[in-house]
Amino acid sequence: MNNDPHQDDQPYSEVDPAMKEHLEVVSEQISHAARLGSKKHEADKVAIEQQEEIARLKDAMLRLAAEKENMAKRLEKQIADTGKYAISSFLKDLLPAIDNLYRAGQSINIESMDGNQPLKMVFDGIEITKKDFGQIFEKHGLIRIEPQSGDDFDHNYHQAVATIADTEVADGKIVNIMQAGYVLSGRLIRAAMVTVAKKT
Repeated sequence: MNNDPHQDDQPYSEVDPAMKEHLEVVSEQISHAARLGSKKHEADKVAIEQQEEIARLKDAMLRLAAEKENMAKRLEKQIADTGKYAISSFLKDLLPAIDNLYRAGQSINIESMDGNQPLKMVFDGIEITKKDFGQIFEKHGLIRIEPQSGDDFDHNYHQAVATIADTEVADGKIVNIMQAGYVLSGRLIRAAMVTVAKKT
């Protein structure tokens, strides 16, 4: 019996051919598996990068769609506003003439028209013209602001030109109107000029 401890350490060339072939097959399989693992790692990395790129492009596409929708809404509003307020400049130029028409009507004493047919015809003509203008203005969205004595002062529509110590009207309320205001489709064209009560 050979007790040499190095007896089993045979050179690789002296290993059984079948064992040697088996070792070579296993070695190749290990190498192949390593290559596949490396390729899988690269494929996973590429897949993750592609998913991130898809997410980025999707987000960009959604942002672009939202911006396009907002732009369309803004353009639609601008077109609508242009249609609504295109005549605002013309109306502003027309208001002084309308103011004079109202002043002419207010200057006529109702009692003095009794027995004065020409004066009554002038007054009736003024009233008819005011009514016609009112219908035209309403058709185009122009509303006359004409507050009455005792109404609340609203800084959105009224402009206080003076304060008056008035005992009959509550503090901060409108005493009288100096000039009517106008609103065009919800937009203030001219504030009503008023005097406001102020208690001393």
